[in-house]
Amino acid sequence: MSLTFEALYDEHASYVVRSLRRLGVSEADVLDEAQNAFVALHRHLARFDSSRPVKPWIFGFCHRIAANYRRLARNTHSSTALPENLESKDTPE
Repeated sequence: MSLTFEALYDEHASYVVRSLRRLGVSEADVLDEAQNAFVALHRHLARFDSSRPVKPWIFGFCHRIAANYRRLARNTHSSTALPENLESKDTPE
């Protein structure tokens, strides 16, 4: 039996969102990252072996999406934060 994307989404959307939350994706970004997960799932759906359970396969995508999210969030926060001595209102002018 072939798994359709619509059935995958209908059955597992809440699982994807819950998994991403547990893996450290912030509430503000969880729906965007869930969409990224479903885009990746759609892209790889033809490679899914239907004789195997679907949830571990989905969780693998969630794990990678969340890891990328955390890595990018860490880099974004570190590059936008100014050192303490530069945050003062004193300017060279």
